[in-house]
Amino acid sequence: MAWVIVTVAICWAAGTEILVLLTSEAFRAGGAILPMLAAALGLMQLGHLLALVPLSAKDLGVYRWLKVGHALLAVAASAWGALAGGLWGVAVASLVSSAAYGVSAAVVNVRILGARRVALAQA
Repeated sequence: MAWVIVTVAICWAAGTEILVLLTSEAFRAGGAILPMLAAALGLMQLGHLLALVPLSAKDLGVYRWLKVGHALLAVAASAWGALAGGLWGVAVASLVSSAAYGVSAAVVNVRILGARRVALAQA
């Protein structure tokens, strides 16, 4: 999680300059949205890392529904965000859907690991 915070801080401090350096002057206005997008992508990556637990536990049903649920939420939220707020709406929708994905993956992990502890205690 620390790397997400560091990345967002860098984007907040120098996002516009980084964007212009990597693209062109025409994209300068997009620099303001870069920290929010970095946070959204960082949270989504954290969700992906947390989703490895059900995958490694060979609980593919849980893994599948976690991924399908995130995909459906991300598409619906992005469509609503685009209609409601344009590019900023899509950025907010990405942040919300990524946070929901991370929380869902964490809840699934707690349940899987809790069930394993119970099974080991009974053995």
